[in-house]
Amino acid sequence: WHDVSLKAQARLPQTSSHVWLAPRRVRSTAVALPSGEGEQYLFYRGVAHLDALVQTELAPTELRLRAPTNLRWLSTPAMTIGALWLVDIRPSGGSAFRALDPILISRDSANRELRRIPLFTAREYNSDAVVALRRSMKQTLIARGLFEDEAEAMLATWESSYFAAPGLRILYVVPQEWISYHLPITISTRNELTRVLIGRIDLA
Repeated sequence: WHDVSLKAQARLPQTSSHVWLAPRRVRSTAVALPSGEGEQYLFYRGVAHLDALVQTELAPTELRLRAPTNLRWLSTPAMTIGALWLVDIRPSGGSAFRALDPILISRDSANRELRRIPLFTAREYNSDAVVALRRSMKQTLIARGLFEDEAEAMLATWESSYFAAPGLRILYVVPQEWISYHLPITISTRNELTRVLIGRIDLA
């Protein structure tokens, strides 16, 4: 992008789609191009084929996590996935979630088993789990550098796939090393850059 301007108001593309309207509910300055195209809140929503940060193997009673095969993006001796959540949403109602301990991945740990996580027991399912998961994720996003309305907008954008779609999944905060390698960005003026991504692995 070239010649991007910050403006109090910009002409936004018209849409009725929730996934485009939800991110605009933030107190931010609009950006605009000379062509007149503008947007209120920018986030990555593209198509790519990139390996997840962990490999997963689902067994009858546990989930096994392994380090990725390719660690070329890791420029430091080790990095940590600092926040992860295991969540299961049942089609018939009821859900369970568990905040997981951070996971350390070192440069020499390709394909190495990282952890075994027990699956949920029947008593862990309840009607309030999704509310608690959403609250936990919002607190984490704010702690990672998003403003409260940005964190809310991000979660609202992905409300269906994170909190409503049935299935077992892992959600995690993507480390900055991975973001900088796969999504490099250069800004031509002085700036303070904060980028926060959530990864999702659907298991069943």
